[in-house]
Amino acid sequence: MISTLADLRAWGQHLVDGSLLSPALQARRLQFHRFDGSPINAGYGLGILNVNEFVGHNGAIFGYSSVVLTRPQTGTQLAFVAKESTTSSRPAFDVALAMIAELYPDQVR
Repeated sequence: MISTLADLRAWGQHLVDGSLLSPALQARRLQFHRFDGSPINAGYGLGILNVNEFVGHNGAIFGYSSVVLTRPQTGTQLAFVAKESTTSSRPAFDVALAMIAELYPDQVR
């Protein structure tokens, strides 16, 4: 999939509000299961990531990683793309966590 930061922003909003899904499926997606042993309060639902009050999705293809996170309570949305020779989403996710820690220190423990 090819997208821009603007595309990620739009998709991030659909992830949060469930406007592309039935209400029942969206409710099921938002039932997060916490990652054991994680240094942050993070978990995963059906194709959706949760980091404290932020929800979104991350992904990677060789050479690029991306993450989009939205905090529904405030409407804050963060979208990051990183270019690195890896198939891991860690490069963009690490930047997102650092930004959340700066903007909302209460959200990253």
